[in-house]
Amino acid sequence: MNDESILINLFTQITFPTNAEKEEAWIDSFSPDSLCEYILAVQKNDTGKFIGGIEINNLDLKNRNCTIAVYMHPDYLGKGVGTQAINILLDFLFQRFSLNKIKLNVFDYNERAIKSYKKVGFVEEGVLRQELFTLNKYHDIVMMSILKQEWNRHDAKN
Repeated sequence: MNDESILINLFTQITFPTNAEKEEAWIDSFSPDSLCEYILAVQKNDTGKFIGGIEINNLDLKNRNCTIAVYMHPDYLGKGVGTQAINILLDFLFQRFSLNKIKLNVFDYNERAIKSYKKVGFVEEGVLRQELFTLNKYHDIVMMSILKQEWNRHDAKN
């Protein structure tokens, strides 16, 4: 979490380096009984090495939707690992929780992530203009989503 290339793409108030104790406290702040928020690790199958994370937020079982957030270690960017993790997550959420819609927000300058999200079937729903101030200027936040019917068509093609 101290890698600037990761922090620059996260919705976070962290503006300074953190340490293991603070990270553990943040993870412990999530209730294991919560049906609304989950934090999942992305690991390499062969080594079990932690290479990224996925958050499932605002899980709304009544309306059958949630918001996700994904981050990957810089060494694994551009290798399809994040896309694979998202595919597995979407399959899990649509099947296990019978969700209808999965949403996410991404910064306009994170072109790699936008390309990955579109590759798995996410579509742009809207833009929050100049919502973020970072890198000494304002940036848009792109709102994207995928519906279960879109996922089913995408999944059948792949």
